[in-house]
Amino acid sequence: MSTITPQKININLRTLPIGQKGFGMPLVLCGKAIQYFVNILTGNAGIRWMARTGGVTFIRVVYVVSGNNTALSVARSGAGSESDPYIITVTVATNGSGVPTSTAAQIKAAAEVASSVAGGSGVVNLSFLGDGTGVVSAVSSQTLGYTRYAEISEITDLSDLQVLSSDPEYALVNALLSQEVRPSKVALYFVVDWAQIANELASLINSGKNAWYKVLATTRNTSHLQAVANAIAPLKKLFFGGSDSAGLLSGRNGDREVFLIHKETTKYPEAAWVGLMAPKLAGSATYAYKRLSGQGVSGFSQSESASILKESPNSDGFGNIIADYSGVPVTWEGKTTSGQYIDVVVAKDFIEARLLEGLASMNINTDKVHYTSQGLSMYEAKMTEVFNQAGDQNILGPIETEEDRKAFGAEKRFKFKIFLPESIESIPQNDRADRVIPSIRARLVLGGAIHKATIDIDITV
Repeated sequence: MSTITPQKININLRTLPIGQKGFGMPLVLCGKAIQYFVNILTGNAGIRWMARTGGVTFIRVVYVVSGNNTALSVARSGAGSESDPYIITVTVATNGSGVPTSTAAQIKAAAEVASSVAGGSGVVNLSFLGDGTGVVSAVSSQTLGYTRYAEISEITDLSDLQVLSSDPEYALVNALLSQEVRPSKVALYFVVDWAQIANELASLINSGKNAWYKVLATTRNTSHLQAVANAIAPLKKLFFGGSDSAGLLSGRNGDREVFLIHKETTKYPEAAWVGLMAPKLAGSATYAYKRLSGQGVSGFSQSESASILKESPNSDGFGNIIADYSGVPVTWEGKTTSGQYIDVVVAKDFIEARLLEGLASMNINTDKVHYTSQGLSMYEAKMTEVFNQAGDQNILGPIETEEDRKAFGAEKRFKFKIFLPESIESIPQNDRADRVIPSIRARLVLGGAIHKATIDIDITV
C-alpha cells in the first residue's frame, strides 16, 4: 500500500534550562590536615599508600617490572618538594621468564624494611585493599593526593574523608545536620592555608565548585575568621563565624558576615543556625527567635550581651547571641556585622540571581528580543515573574489596602512596580543603535518582619 506525507513537521525544543544559583547547600571550610594517599591496584593485589603526615605532600609511587629473575626492592629518591617530589620505586620480583611474582604482602613488608620508605624515617604507611595475597603488575607513576572538596548527605559520610568523631569537622557537621529541618547536602573544603583563603576559594570556584551559598569554618582563630569573612564579601555569599569573644567583632562592618558569640564554641552553634535556616526558601524567614537543637544560651551577662548586640553606639560591629526567651533559648537578633538583617541580604541575592537567570533564559531561548514595545513587554513579564516568586516566598509585602492597589496596580498581588520607557521613540537613538535599554527600573517593598513591639495598656478601676 502506498502512502504520502505531504506535510513535514519539525519540532524544536525552545526551553533550554538555565543553571540556577542555589541557596540551600552550605560550605564547611575544614582545618584538618588530611593525609594524602593513592590506591595502587585493586582487590587482593591492592595497597593504599598513605602519607605519614597530614597536609600537602609531594610523593609518587611506581611499580617497575623489568628483566628475568629480578629481586624485589623498594627505594625512595627525590627531595619531597613540588619541583622534586619523593619517588618511591617498587622493583617487582620476576621469575626466569620475566613474569612478576611479588605479592602485595611482600611489597608491604619490603617497604616497611626500607627505613626511608615505610620504615623508621619513612614518609608513607601501607595498608591492604584486600588480603595481600594477590600478585602485582607494573604500574605507571601515581601521585599521592586528596580530593579537597566533597559533598556529603549524612554524618557517616565523614569517615570516608578521614574525619573522626573527635575532630572539629565532625562536631560542626553534626550540629549542622541535627536540626529539625536540615540541608539535604553539605559541601566540605579542606583548607591548606587560612591566610590564603581568598585564593583558595577563587581556585575552588574556578574549578566549577560553586553551588554553595552559606559558608562556615571550623577555625576559632579570630584572624582566620576575619580573613574568611573578607574573602566571602565580594563573592555575593554569606559567612557565618563563631567565637566565645566579642573581640571577633572589632572593626567589623560587613553585609556578608554574621558572627554568633557563644561561650560553648565547640558545639558550633552558628552551624546549627545555618543547618536550620539553609533548607528554608531564600529570604522567607527571619533569623531571630530560632530554637536550635542541641544549643543553649550564649552565657553572657546582660551588659555583655548588650555590647555584642551593639545596643550601645560605642560597641563594635553587630553580633548575635542565643538568649533566653520565656525559658526557651533562641537566636537574637539575626544581623550581619553592618546591622543589616540577614534575611534582607538573602532576599536581595535571591532576587538578583533569579532576575539574571530569567533574563538569560529569555535571551537564549528567543531568536531575537525585538527593540519594540513587545520586546519591552518581554522584559516586564520576566521581571514580574521573578517578583511574584519573591512575593510567594514572603520576601515582598502583599497588596492589602486600596492605597496599595492605587500605588502598585490593581492587578498586583505584591508590592512592586516596574517602570519602562514611555515609548521606544523616547529612548535616545544612540542607545537604540547600541541595542541598549538604558532605563528599566523597579521599586520593591519588602515584607519585613516584626521582632519587637511596644504595648501600652491603661488600666482604670
